[in-house]
Amino acid sequence: MVLGDEQKERRLFRLIWWSSFCWSFGLAMYQGVIGKYAIDHFQLSPLAYGWLDSVREWPGLCLVILLALLSRLSMRWLWVCSLLLTAVGLWLHAWSLPFLGLLGITLLTSTGVHVGAVVRDTLTMAWAKPTVRARRLGQMASGSAAAGLLGLGAVALLSGTLPLKVQLVIAGCWSVGGAIFVIPLQQKQDDEGLLRRGLLFRWRYRSYYGLALLSALREMVTLTFAVFLLLRDIGWTERELALLLAGHGLLAVILRPWVGAWIDRVGEAKALAVNYAVVTVLFLGYGWVREAWVLALIFVMDHLLTALDEIALSTYVSKWVQQDEWAATLAMGSTIAHAFAVLMPLVGGMLWLTLGATAPFLLGATVTVIACAVCVRLTHRGGNTVNSKD
Repeated sequence: MVLGDEQKERRLFRLIWWSSFCWSFGLAMYQGVIGKYAIDHFQLSPLAYGWLDSVREWPGLCLVILLALLSRLSMRWLWVCSLLLTAVGLWLHAWSLPFLGLLGITLLTSTGVHVGAVVRDTLTMAWAKPTVRARRLGQMASGSAAAGLLGLGAVALLSGTLPLKVQLVIAGCWSVGGAIFVIPLQQKQDDEGLLRRGLLFRWRYRSYYGLALLSALREMVTLTFAVFLLLRDIGWTERELALLLAGHGLLAVILRPWVGAWIDRVGEAKALAVNYAVVTVLFLGYGWVREAWVLALIFVMDHLLTALDEIALSTYVSKWVQQDEWAATLAMGSTIAHAFAVLMPLVGGMLWLTLGATAPFLLGATVTVIACAVCVRLTHRGGNTVNSKD
């Protein structure tokens, strides 16, 4: 482990936890209002909304290059810069911009989010014992869910009182608050070596790369078309969506530490196989169910399982990749995934326009069936491992 003293480890974990909490609070406010903001201010069609979500994923294409260029930078300062970049992007929403301007600030905000996610997971795993890394990531995810719950509660309270642009500015201030938590830390051995590797692609990590790709495709269907279905076809307001996400957040606070402990116990491949099998059924529900309360239940379950996906894939890396390659491997997986995932909102948007609202979710179900088959194959190979060491 990077840190030696257990008391110091707990202190560092608490600081990154609170920093992540503030960041997640701001991002939850952003998530709660950006869909309605984009639809109301720009009157977006399904295809244009797909473009917006596609641009949001572009930074993932460059993530491996960014981390390679910054491989000598302290992880602490990289985390701080990620949070500040997120804040600037959120603040820029206060300006009245054309649709191209919205795409630009979405790109800026998303760059901070993508870099920050890799750095946070890397630091969390580095400061945890190998046998409890999934549990630690679950605790981190639980804190983020609690922050998300409060952030969405703030959106529900402020809806109809403050303009959406003002709410986005407030969200940016929370991201700055997260950066303040870690700025005073002294840099000693805390993050030394975690970014030592630059550009990195190893064939023996191919199973992780493939699962990262399939996971990203599945997540894009959820983030883009599940929200669009509820807002546009079902006619929900931003307050109703925020309350639904808040309900998910309450469950996530309770369940995510348990999810992490369960992954530690049964192994990543088995956990992911169960996850993808259930999500396949949920996607079929999105495609054909039009009862609002049933869709709400599907939406909450879908979002809860997204956390399982993220935790299990990260601990895959911590088990089978040497520590100074963690960040580079996570970044390479993200880049490979985003190279294809950015197309999912565009393809799904065109399918929606030509074949109807069911089509994007059938595409998502196809992806999760393939992912489930890959995970089952890994378990039969001995494994709950990313791949063999050959």
